[in-house]
Amino acid sequence: MNALKVAAVFAVMFTFANPAFSQVLSRTLIVMYAGQEKVVVAADSFETIYTVDTGVVDKKNHCKVAALGNKIIFFATGMFGYSRRTINDALLPDWTPWGEAVNAYEGSLSPTPEQLARKWGDVVANHINSEVRASVSRRQAVEKVSREYGGGPGQAIFVSAPTSKEIQIYYVHIAYDPKDFFYPAYSVITPYACGAPDRPYCAFGLPPEELHEYFDLTTERARNEVSKWPANDEVFGTKRMVELGIQYDKTGILGGSIDVAVLPRNGTVQWAANPNCK
Repeated sequence: MNALKVAAVFAVMFTFANPAFSQVLSRTLIVMYAGQEKVVVAADSFETIYTVDTGVVDKKNHCKVAALGNKIIFFATGMFGYSRRTINDALLPDWTPWGEAVNAYEGSLSPTPEQLARKWGDVVANHINSEVRASVSRRQAVEKVSREYGGGPGQAIFVSAPTSKEIQIYYVHIAYDPKDFFYPAYSVITPYACGAPDRPYCAFGLPPEELHEYFDLTTERARNEVSKWPANDEVFGTKRMVELGIQYDKTGILGGSIDVAVLPRNGTVQWAANPNCK
C-alpha cells in the first residue's frame, strides 16, 4: 500500500501475456449503493492465476477496492493490466488499472472524478493499443472479451460525495473497434446513475442473473430475503448483495472474503470490512 492507501478495485480483471506463458484471470463482482448521503462499495476478493505453460492454477484473495486520497473511490472491471513474466513476452511497461488511477490522482491538483476518468481512460486506451499491436494473442484475447462486454474490454468507475453537490459518479467505457488496426481502443466518459432512486444498487463485472431480482425486488424470494435485512443499513445490504452473487455464481470463480468501503457525504473513505484491504 502507498500513502494513499490504495487497494485494487477491479471487477473482472484479466492480464494476458503471450500464449505460451502466463495469464491472470480474475472475475469480480462489485456492488455499489449510491444514496443521497453515502456511497457503499462491496467486492469479492477471489483471484485465479493460470499459467498456460505449466497448467498451474493459483487461487488467492486480493483487495479490489481503491481509495484515492480518501475522497474518491475507484474500481475497474474487464481485461486490464500487463505483466511481463518471461523474456519472450512483449517488451512493454507493466501496469495495473489501480496503479494508473493512483498516477492520475497524484498527477492532479484537487481532481474531480470526471477529470480522473478522462485521464485514466486515455492512458489505459494507449496501453491496450500498444499491447494489441505487439501481440497477436493479446489482440485476440481483447477482441474476445470485447464481444462479451458489449464492444470493449472493460469499464471503470470514479465516485465522490461532496457536500455542496450531488454524488458524482463517472463511468469510463474502454471501447474497441477491431477494424482499426493501430488504435482500436478508445475511452468514452459519461456521468452514471446507479439504480432507481428508491433502490440505488448497481452491479459491475459479470454478476449472476439472479442478483437482479434483489436489486429490483421482482420475485417473492427476493422480497422475503430483503425483508429480513436491518432497516436503513446500506452497508449490510451492499455486502449481502455480493454474498448472494457468490451464492448464485455457477462458474466457481467468484468468492473469497468481502471488502466493503463507505464514503459518506463530504467524508473520507471508511472500511466497514477490509480483510484484504490493509
